[in-house]
Amino acid sequence: MPVLTNSLLNDVDYFAGMQGKTYANIAEGSQVELGVSMPKIDAVTPLVLPNAQIVVTHTPTMFDNIPNANSVLCALIQKWHESVTGIDPTINMSTVDGPKLQNRQTMKMPGVMSYSDLTPTFVFKEVVGNLIYYFFEMWVKMLGHIDTGFSSLASIFQSDTIPPFTYSYFSMDIAIIQPDVTLTPNNIIDGYFITCMFPTNIGTLGIKRERGADPVLPERSIEFTGVLQRNNNTYKVCQKIMELLQMHKVDFDNAVPLTDSISDKLTDISVQNEIETLKSEFISV
Repeated sequence: MPVLTNSLLNDVDYFAGMQGKTYANIAEGSQVELGVSMPKIDAVTPLVLPNAQIVVTHTPTMFDNIPNANSVLCALIQKWHESVTGIDPTINMSTVDGPKLQNRQTMKMPGVMSYSDLTPTFVFKEVVGNLIYYFFEMWVKMLGHIDTGFSSLASIFQSDTIPPFTYSYFSMDIAIIQPDVTLTPNNIIDGYFITCMFPTNIGTLGIKRERGADPVLPERSIEFTGVLQRNNNTYKVCQKIMELLQMHKVDFDNAVPLTDSISDKLTDISVQNEIETLKSEFISV
């Protein structure tokens, strides 16, 4: 197969996104409808987006005095979820009305570019003890208790002194990193942060009664609010995070086996015992 030497562009940072990346040279590799130009096929390689990686970069400092709170939050946000939606930025451009034409059309002028508000939503399968629901219920109570309207922090910690109620105290930050199929830091597609995140809707407990029905596995859908930061620097920081994580070097072909021996309690009833019996019956002379 021919390798197109100019299939990638390296000097389009101003109009094609983050600095330091390479892009398909579609001007050179475009395929006209008259037929396929095989020597230029490299330049029209489609982009495939695998799952984004989510990394918690800050946990609420109010969790620092609650045993296991930080580790549980990181596990839920980074690993335990079934799906995550509402983390994909949408760019909008408003317009201002200009002159009206004789045919009743209205000319437009560009207004203000903006991002739509994000509503990150994490879906989980509940675990033993109803941990997930109770964890996020604890979080929202610490923000404003349903019965009092005030934070329950002072009653939880039984303290007369609580730090100032700032964003860093009660909210978390996450990095959203979109890798390509190689998972390597230098090839990530995009990277940005969502900050000031805290839950706004934790759903229902899932309790019900229906005669003859099968038991159900509760599913938790937790909605957050958050503020997006996305630019060249967030991209570079996300590259550094991926360099630190070294995900691309994990080799599952050499994963640690489940075990390296037969359990001791199975010694007398396993194939190991059978082999020992055969060895005793077939004695070389």
